[in-house]
Amino acid sequence: MTINTPIQIGGISLKNRLIMAPLQQYAGTPDGFATKHHTEFYSRRANHVSLVIVESTAVSDSGRLFNNDIGIFTDHHIESLKKITEAVHAKQTPIFIQLSHGGRKSSPLVTQKLIAPSPIAYDEHYGSPEAMSLADIQQVAEQYRIAAKRSVIAGFDGIEIHAAHGFLIHQFLSPLSNHRIDA
Repeated sequence: MTINTPIQIGGISLKNRLIMAPLQQYAGTPDGFATKHHTEFYSRRANHVSLVIVESTAVSDSGRLFNNDIGIFTDHHIESLKKITEAVHAKQTPIFIQLSHGGRKSSPLVTQKLIAPSPIAYDEHYGSPEAMSLADIQQVAEQYRIAAKRSVIAGFDGIEIHAAHGFLIHQFLSPLSNHRIDA
């Protein structure tokens, strides 16, 4: 077995063992749309790897990590993301999307309401978040569900849920950011 040996993972056949990890491009529009840059960037990488994973993509406008983050929080975002999947598929390469919500690390430049498991600021730059109510938690879970549905419509072959780097799901898993005592 070598790095060039094909592999089957679930229902996906990979032409080699090289997978492109999600890399933030900082090239989205102010409204969270992917651009021509994204289509060209991911298409070029698809020539050499067996799977492309698109950068962190916001499930909520208020959960964007950066002001130039891409998102999938409206049906209108599907079309620009579909251009990426079509370009990567043209290279016979599968493509996944990484879905995320920044929680207390969402960009202050675009976030209307900073939320987190507990009202603990990440630092002075981000400010103090509001502790999420049960309704807030259910709303974010629904945003992930709808984003996953949109991802399938946009042509993605799989979905990766971002649960690291101190973003929302990770905040629930860490005692540094989660002081909740409820269920």
